[in-house]
Amino acid sequence: LIVDDHDQMRVALARAMRDAGASVREASDGVDALAQLRKARADIIVLDLTMPGMDGPALIRELRADPQLASQRVLVV
Repeated sequence: LIVDDHDQMRVALARAMRDAGASVREASDGVDALAQLRKARADIIVLDLTMPGMDGPALIRELRADPQLASQRVLVV
């Protein structure tokens, strides 16, 4: 799951990962990412730290507070 509010960065990362054979989902903010993760976990979250609304640190706090999502791996970009 790629989480970034900058469309160009999110699309470029998604394209590179898809080209490498990965299945990719995208979210433009932490709220959308959290909703997606509650429906289906991700192998890894590629996360931008600075976003409007729920930013990266807030999303990480939410993940760690949720026993179902606490073990999600996060790569901060």
